[in-house]
Amino acid sequence: MTQVKTIVLTGATGFVGKYLAEKYNAEGYSIIALIRNTSDTSVIRNLKNVRLHIIDEHLENVFQTNKIDGVVHVATSYGDNSPASEILEANLMFPTRLLEFAAKYNVDFFINTDTFFTKSAGEYSHLNTYTLSKIFFTAFFKTFSNRIKCVNLKLEHVYGAGDSEKKFVPMMLKRLSMNEASIDLTEGFQKRDFIYIKDVVEAYWKVSENIHVLDAYTEFEVGTGNSVSIKEFVTAAKKISNSVSTLNFGALPAREGEFVESKADNESLKEIGWTSVFDFEMGLHEMLG
Repeated sequence: MTQVKTIVLTGATGFVGKYLAEKYNAEGYSIIALIRNTSDTSVIRNLKNVRLHIIDEHLENVFQTNKIDGVVHVATSYGDNSPASEILEANLMFPTRLLEFAAKYNVDFFINTDTFFTKSAGEYSHLNTYTLSKIFFTAFFKTFSNRIKCVNLKLEHVYGAGDSEKKFVPMMLKRLSMNEASIDLTEGFQKRDFIYIKDVVEAYWKVSENIHVLDAYTEFEVGTGNSVSIKEFVTAAKKISNSVSTLNFGALPAREGEFVESKADNESLKEIGWTSVFDFEMGLHEMLG
C-alpha cells in the first residue's frame, strides 16, 4: 500500500492556497495548513484530509510529530500600508523559520512562491518593501539547497475566481459587471502574462510529482509565455461581460518606474510535463460564466 504523503501548506485560506489545498486533497495528500488565528477557514473546512495548525503555536511541533514530505509556501503579505517590520516578518522571517525546521527534520522538498515583480530592475518593482522582502528570502532560500530540495516558483499575473476585489482583475470585472458609466485607466500599453489559476495549480502539482528529478535548487517561471497589454485585456473583459461601461484609457498616469512588459520563460516547466491550457480570453469566459 502506497504511503500517504503529507505536506505543510501556508496560505491555504488565501486565493492560490485554497486552490492548492483542493488539488492536493483530491490527489490523496494529507495537508497540514498553517493558519493565523484570525484566518477565515470556511474555504477549506470541508476538505477531509486537512488539519489546521495556528502559525504562532509551537511551530516546530508540526515537524517533530509528523512525517512531513514537503512544504508548499504560498502565504505572503503585500503590505497594504503595514509597517515594514510586519511585511519582513511575514515574507522573510516566517518562511526562514519554516525552512530551518524543514531542513532540520529531513523534509524532502520546499516549494516557495515568488513573484514576477522581482524580475525587473525598474524602480517601481524594487523600491517597495513587498518586492524587497521576496528578494531577500530567495537569497536565503538558495543557501539551503544543500540540505533540502528547493524549488522557487516565480508567478506571473495570476487571476481567477475568488481573488480579493482589491486586485486588478477582480476589481475591474466587478466595475464592468456593475456597468459603471465611466472607468478611468492608464494608457494600458504595459504588457503582462495573465495566467489562470487552474494552470498555476497544475504547475505546483507537476513540480511536486517530479520533485525527484529536479536539481537541488530549481527556479520556474509560471506563466503562459505570452503577454498582452492591459488595454487588450480590459477591452476583452468588457466585451465578454457585455458591459456598457466606457473605458477611458489615458485618463490616469502610469505608475512611476513601472516596467513595460513581463512574460514567463516556461520552457523548463514544459520539460516536466506542464503546459498552460487557458489563454486570457478562456480564463475570462470561465470567470464570467
